[in-house]
Amino acid sequence: MRSKSIILLASFAAMFLVSCSNEGIEGPESNDIGKTEFASAELPAFPDSADRLEIDSEHVEVLHALRVESGRTLVLTPVPEHGVRVLDLSDSGNPEVVASLDIIGRPLALHDLGRWVGLVYQGWGRTELVVIDVADMTNPEITGRLEVQGGYSKSVILGSRIELLMSVSESRELIPVTISDTGVPMLGTPREFESSTTLEFSNDEHMVLVTRVTSPSPTTGENNLTPQEGAQVHVLDAEGGWGTIELGGPVKKVDLRGHILRVGFDPSHTGSYAITHILRTFDISDLTDIRMVADRILPGSSSPIFVSGGAVYGDTFLPIDALGQIGTVATIEIDWWSEKTREVDNGRRLLIVEPENPGSGPAKISVELYDVEDLTNPSLVASNLFEVQNPDELGLQITQIHVLENSVSVLADDQVTEETGLLVVPYSGALQLFTFSSSTVTVRGAIETYGDVELNVIELEDDLAILNGGAVSLHGLADLEAPVEKSVLELAPTITNVLEFNGHIVRRHKDFNYNSGAAPIGSSTDRLEIVPSDDIYGDALATIDIPTQASLHKVGTVLVSTISEWGATWEDVNTTIDIWDMSNPIAPAPAPSIFTSDLKRSHSLEIGSDQYRSGPQQSIFAVNQSLVFLQRDITQIPHSGQTPFQSWATVKLHALDLSDLSQPAFAQSVDFAPDRVHSIVADGAKLHVTTWEPFQVPGDQREYRRHFLKTVDYSMPGAPLVSDAVQVPGQVLHVDGNMVITADGQYASDGGVDARINRLRLEDDVAVLEASHDVELRDAHDVRLVGGHVLVSHTERWGESLTLDVIALPGLEVASSTPISDYLTSVVGWTDRHIVYASRGIVAVDVENASSPTLMPANVSAWQRQMIRVGDTLIIAAGRSGIIQL
Repeated sequence: MRSKSIILLASFAAMFLVSCSNEGIEGPESNDIGKTEFASAELPAFPDSADRLEIDSEHVEVLHALRVESGRTLVLTPVPEHGVRVLDLSDSGNPEVVASLDIIGRPLALHDLGRWVGLVYQGWGRTELVVIDVADMTNPEITGRLEVQGGYSKSVILGSRIELLMSVSESRELIPVTISDTGVPMLGTPREFESSTTLEFSNDEHMVLVTRVTSPSPTTGENNLTPQEGAQVHVLDAEGGWGTIELGGPVKKVDLRGHILRVGFDPSHTGSYAITHILRTFDISDLTDIRMVADRILPGSSSPIFVSGGAVYGDTFLPIDALGQIGTVATIEIDWWSEKTREVDNGRRLLIVEPENPGSGPAKISVELYDVEDLTNPSLVASNLFEVQNPDELGLQITQIHVLENSVSVLADDQVTEETGLLVVPYSGALQLFTFSSSTVTVRGAIETYGDVELNVIELEDDLAILNGGAVSLHGLADLEAPVEKSVLELAPTITNVLEFNGHIVRRHKDFNYNSGAAPIGSSTDRLEIVPSDDIYGDALATIDIPTQASLHKVGTVLVSTISEWGATWEDVNTTIDIWDMSNPIAPAPAPSIFTSDLKRSHSLEIGSDQYRSGPQQSIFAVNQSLVFLQRDITQIPHSGQTPFQSWATVKLHALDLSDLSQPAFAQSVDFAPDRVHSIVADGAKLHVTTWEPFQVPGDQREYRRHFLKTVDYSMPGAPLVSDAVQVPGQVLHVDGNMVITADGQYASDGGVDARINRLRLEDDVAVLEASHDVELRDAHDVRLVGGHVLVSHTERWGESLTLDVIALPGLEVASSTPISDYLTSVVGWTDRHIVYASRGIVAVDVENASSPTLMPANVSAWQRQMIRVGDTLIIAAGRSGIIQL
């Protein structure tokens, strides 16, 4: 029998609420069998994964290699968790995937070496360099793979080799990798640096690393020490030569033009509050004898922007000649400054892009164009502003800009000056276009997108191609005031739900272009695709469109979509419920929809703090022929004198009766107030609700709780019945007839809290303890019932090495104990036979044979969203990894 728990007050990773020992108050021991009254230390409410999981939204920058072969425009791009795709973008109205390579992991960098492309991937806790032969882009081949030890920091091309900066133990290693004539990556001798080393600059011939150095120095007039920060600047060339420069302060920025290295750094100060900055130049022609050329002390501590002719500090411009000499300072008035800058017009102009977020009024994208050809006489030659209608809640954010010179031809606002440069500014919601010349800047149209703002922009002959990781879109630029989307090609289908109906699977195909922070309710839709359960990757036999923000539920043979949004006030919530009869899955029959404002906002307590958050979405789960909406309200008692702060949840249950699809309706609500609700287990036609109350043990100041079981019976959906409360030890995990399985906490001798699994027998509204099992001197991370077994994952006290115990029912004997830290760290879902973990990948533990559970790793690092079992097959909706079958 399947059991499912819903989190109410605590999260899976929450710390135990009490951690003191008290010998003699340990709860029921083996000689307490038959006990009916209990006091427990508190364990977390072990959560339902679907209630807390999100798709892995960590951004991975999309990279690409471009080739034009026989008149075809071919682009090789890595797709997170989906390997490599080669795209033919020759026909902007019909882009195609012409080749694919399966590589599991997260792409970190792409290095184009001509015939070879080196891709740096991360997955399963390791970093790997994959070499691909692209002599024929339509038929790429993997020629070699190399695992690189350590944590990835950065990688660059230096000459004909790839250099990877990795964190190894307490240091950084620069690891050279060369590619053989047959495409095999070959590891060179690493060079070791301090752990504070970062890669700050590189070109084809040199790379510059900076090590932050901190040492104590006496404070003036005192006998103590204060830290003094310095830096080492390491310069390496393509031939293997290197040299080091010692500086007396932290480095802000470095730049290399020809053989002149330019460094901006702040001197360390002891006993003085003066703020100054130093600009210093070096001749690196001979790395064995690096020579300082010039330096200049400047007020302030801002970072420089280096341009061909020198350096810019806010409103201060300093010329630097080809020999490294620093010229006369020039200043002009500038109201703001940004590092979103680009040199254009062969270094004669400087574009600066800045977001403006005023306290009132619309946010703006500001673009200014400076003449920097002669830094002794710089000037602002043009500027323009674009008002952003819907910036992010935290204000307008600009993380990158794209500049394409000599890519367009359009007249400026004066209808005389030709503008040939194109500036693309991604922000949440769109890509804003500007055009520019050497003397003008003009606001143009926008390309709408709700996808990632970290994009790759590829200039084609008359179009713009935008890669956002999951898709490529092509836009015509014939009319820059209104760019036209010509086509979209999805590269990485995102599947976030899988449900089974009568031999068919409903897979939820997420709108790849969706971003919850930017898209208004109803602005985008997901596609539900119905496929045979024996062909889950096949073409859809039927489809249904639902709003992207909707949640999806199965109630017997009924499919339900729910979406909630705020109403007129912060207390009001409007909920729309769409219903389909899936008796014949390939012909879904819509039932009447429901709109209600009776489901009020639902709160969720943040464990470990005095804060709670609230939102319009309720926890929702299926029971018998009802869909039950769980409304949570938080009751708080503020700290006062000796009274600690207290927060707890009270619950109201609203059941939608779906027994008659011609007229679905809400039944009478069940209100648990003033009971403090800990967790809920859905089991067939019943909900088993664990409530609690504080309890004081005489002579013991630690926190104890007493727990109670109440059952809501939805056998008659329109008339739910609530049982009387029965005291039980801890959180109810499972109820089968008169057998109850619970998990509670017991204070341990080492100051921690041990988990205890209990089996009880219900007799005349009393729970009698029949057996118990202690997980002694260990921290339990998750406890749940799967396939007739209790599964407990635990670590050494306050440790990280995870072990999984399979505890057999009814006797609570340990059937197996398996170390699993090599695979995973956290539970993300389960069926009636499997429990699934994920960290560096997805691992399914099959407990059919409880004495020796089978580990089934799937080499995927994206978080799964939902999983089901169909026969002997495990089907996982794996977010950006699509759909996985084990």
